[in-house]
Amino acid sequence: MHASLPKPADTDPPVIEDVAAAASNPDAAPVVSVTLSDAASGVGTAFVFFRAAGVTAHSKAELKGGTKGLFIARLPDGLQKTGFDYYIEASDVAGNGPSRIGSPEAPIRVERATEATAQRLARQEQAQARVAPGPAIHPAWM
Repeated sequence: MHASLPKPADTDPPVIEDVAAAASNPDAAPVVSVTLSDAASGVGTAFVFFRAAGVTAHSKAELKGGTKGLFIARLPDGLQKTGFDYYIEASDVAGNGPSRIGSPEAPIRVERATEATAQRLARQEQAQARVAPGPAIHPAWM
């Protein structure tokens, strides 16, 4: 019978693999999605800290989910109209972290949304039709 070796202690924070903010439609509240992983103990907590353009204090929203490492937070409606700053923090189950993308001093900036997605796609499609008449690739695929 072989004795099992003790599992090494988890000393590394989670890895933030990808971050995206969907805030290009003035009629839809912004959504932040983050892909996180932590092979040792698993992701424990994840938050997005955000503030409207021109505001100094950050608010906090929990990033929820975790299915295949994808965590999502819907931010308050209206931020897409003003633009906003945000940063991400994540810690693992063992308490390591936080890992960060952005920071309170150097957040990620999202400019205000000025045109609804459907309007932008229609405008791009019309512009494409003027340039190259006939069958064209839909702007959403470009």
